[in-house]
Amino acid sequence: MVSSCGTNYDLIMTVRTNAQIAEALATMADIMARDHQP
Repeated sequence: MVSSCGTNYDLIMTVRTNAQIAEALATMADIMARDHQP
């Protein structure tokens, strides 16, 4: 069965997507933090 290969691919895509989301959140938090600096 090819399902194991597909599952690995899905896992990789999920990890990459989560990393991109985390990076975007960190960037937004950084921008907001700088916005509030005097």
